[in-house]
Amino acid sequence: MDVTLRRVRPRDRDTFMAWFRDPSLTRWHGDPGPSECDAEFQRIVGSRYNFVVEAGGAPVGHVAVECDWDNATSAELGILVEPGNQCRGIGQIALAQAIDFAFEEAGATRLWAGVVSSNAAALRLCKRVGLAEEKRVPAAEREDGHWIDHVCFSVLPEEWRQIEPVRKT
Repeated sequence: MDVTLRRVRPRDRDTFMAWFRDPSLTRWHGDPGPSECDAEFQRIVGSRYNFVVEAGGAPVGHVAVECDWDNATSAELGILVEPGNQCRGIGQIALAQAIDFAFEEAGATRLWAGVVSSNAAALRLCKRVGLAEEKRVPAAEREDGHWIDHVCFSVLPEEWRQIEPVRKT
């Protein structure tokens, strides 16, 4: 499967607006709200570390390596794959490519991802790509009237070099 990352461009606005309005995605990634959508998209376009995930040449998701690069080199990973393209291995390949980029080109010294325990797909993705569960914060957030855990995954460059996830395909 041909999965590539490319920089977000201003012409990706409509695609991002659709993702911002999709309840199956905003459930996990937050809803910027109608008045904040443009500002959030402009922030994403302005970042050197936000990418569109393409499969077969079509945009199918977004991956980010978020950090205050002037003051730290530990970065947060984030990914979304649109519903019609989930469960096809695209997220695993894209996230692995983003990790490669963060360590090899951006100079990150530690990467981490925070996932709510109710997001089973994201928990599986983090484990499949090779991130280690670092800690679990019990009852950290409320979702649908219930308390859920927050799970933090991480990886260091030397750990990443030693694992062999499906990241080159």
